[in-house]
Amino acid sequence: MSARTPPAATARTAKGRPTAANPHTHRQSIFATRRPPPAPRATAERVYLHPEMIRAHVDVIAHALAFGLTRVAHLSLLGFDAHNAGWDALGFGGDAHENLSHVSGYTAERATEAVRAVTKFKAGEIAYLMQRLQETAVGGRTLADSTVLLWVNSGGGKHHDGAGTHAAVLVGDGAGKLKTGRYLELPHQKHFISQVFLAVGQAAGVKADSFGDPKHCPGPLPALV
Repeated sequence: MSARTPPAATARTAKGRPTAANPHTHRQSIFATRRPPPAPRATAERVYLHPEMIRAHVDVIAHALAFGLTRVAHLSLLGFDAHNAGWDALGFGGDAHENLSHVSGYTAERATEAVRAVTKFKAGEIAYLMQRLQETAVGGRTLADSTVLLWVNSGGGKHHDGAGTHAAVLVGDGAGKLKTGRYLELPHQKHFISQVFLAVGQAAGVKADSFGDPKHCPGPLPALV
């Protein structure tokens, strides 16, 4: 998920210079540099997570933020609707949920290798999105300067005993509104993931005192603000 606070941005050309004020020139300068990949073929038997399609979604987010079409974007990979999707393109076929999460089709070593490869791929897409935002000028700064990228794990669940612990990675400080550049390990079950969401939302200018149930969100996570 990404959130931003500034108005519509001015794109940069391939040589790094801001484009003209004409919005049509602006639009052409961004889209002319990247040709969308062909859509992968779908199969009735299985859902595959294609890196090319994921990259296309990331590009859509970068364009939408740059043009001021939205200030918040959300991208979910291997969520509920893709419960048994496969990472065949990364060399790890079969049911990703069963093979990686439950180690039912892979050995423990193979599952660990797969998790590392998938995590590295996702981290690369986040880095790519931040690079795109760094290439987009907003006045004398870049769009990345006022953006926060939040990466969370979608695998927690009560039946997996995973609802009480969440890892979250934040990239960007929202124009200095969030404390970054640290690795934090907080006391177990003393804070809520909703506090992270609230901190990011407030950094983006959202006027809110809680996220979800106020009992589970006493305020933004103190370590971030």
